Amino acid sequence: MIVLSIFYIGFWSIVNVFYPNDLWQGYFSDSYGIIALFGGVLGLLVARTWGYFRSHIGTSLMMLSFGLLCQFLGQLSYSILFYAYGIENAYPSFGEVFFVLSVPLYIIGTYSIAKAAGFHVSLERVRNRAVAFVTPILVLLFSYVFFLRTYDFSSNPVLNTIIEIYYPVGQSFFLSVSLVAFITTRKYLGGIMKRPVLLILLALVFQYFADSMFIYETTHEMWQAGSLSALMFVFSYSLMALALVNFQTLATAIKSRPVANNDTRN
Repeated sequence: MIVLSIFYIGFWSIVNVFYPNDLWQGYFSDSYGIIALFGGVLGLLVARTWGYFRSHIGTSLMMLSFGLLCQFLGQLSYSILFYAYGIENAYPSFGEVFFVLSVPLYIIGTYSIAKAAGFHVSLERVRNRAVAFVTPILVLLFSYVFFLRTYDFSSNPVLNTIIEIYYPVGQSFFLSVSLVAFITTRKYLGGIMKRPVLLILLALVFQYFADSMFIYETTHEMWQAGSLSALMFVFSYSLMALALVNFQTLATAIKSRPVANNDTRN
């Protein structure tokens, strides 16, 4: 996954910075979704170690993996429309169904991790409660000021408007839950879950910026293949994939250390 991620980051740099080329920028945009495909498949394999849906962490890995696979299917759908019908960036199209579905999958996935580490107990603390309620508000304000303030709601189709409101609202929730999950897991089992949960948090931050930038570029007719939003998606998919793979190492580490039975049930 690291090699694949470095390859696509280098690919983007070459076709955008060192040797700008429309054709190769198109190849980049049509292929980087493979990171999400490999990450999703690896995540499903790692979920087996955690019992799939029989544990909170297993459930989380399943949902996050499905979220990555939805991202891949969304990317694939747009590529098919381009190569089969010559429609470039056919937004919104059928592929948007997969992107929309990935949001609740990520929310459930991050919530399951937080639940494994005692989310409800953690939420009783004033600081964590503040984070859970203030973060969505701040994200929505940021989205409005930087991405939606100049958006013309009256002249855009209703479907476009619904989608473009749905993303910042839904993503504000998965950012909030993932932030609380990170705070909750910092000391859980001696902080052993800190790294993969941090990677998930960073992946979702990049996902938020990628989607927001894509919508901004599209609505302002600035989008082009291999744009900055595409690079943000590469970072998001890569970090999420690495987080899922880290849970395999985590499972090995937990099995090799003496812990109480109630610590390993999640």
